Amino acid sequence: MEPKPKEQKRIYIANDIECTGNTVGIHSVMSWGACVVTREKLTKEERLKEGLTFYAEFKPKSSRFEPEAVKIGCAGLSFVKVMKVTDLRFDPASKEFDPGLVVTGLYDLGEGVFEGVSRFMRWIKDIKETAGGDVRIVPVTDTVFLTPCS
Repeated sequence: MEPKPKEQKRIYIANDIECTGNTVGIHSVMSWGACVVTREKLTKEERLKEGLTFYAEFKPKSSRFEPEAVKIGCAGLSFVKVMKVTDLRFDPASKEFDPGLVVTGLYDLGEGVFEGVSRFMRWIKDIKETAGGDVRIVPVTDTVFLTPCS
């Protein structure tokens, strides 16, 4: 009887992406958050300190957006959290909310997609090295509702 091959260690990474709409190729990614899933219950601060999280806010690739998608997806954006304190047009809970201002803000403050994805790949490399190198990364996401570009 041959010995059973050693199973490769797995690291699960939860991903959350917020977009300006649901059509791939037309709408843009606003933000991408990722976090290593751990058995231990850790606070946000502990996850940050241990390098278990990744976050990026991106420059839009298109000026097209669906107002409701921006309203839902922008709540966690760094600059929106700051701006909504003094300008209700940035507050998704306000009747004065202006999704176009949020998209414009991302043009000014967001990171290029290439730079953000490169940072993500370096983060994954660091996670693997910290875990001993010979690990399999398993991406996990919640339900995705995207419409293919026609």
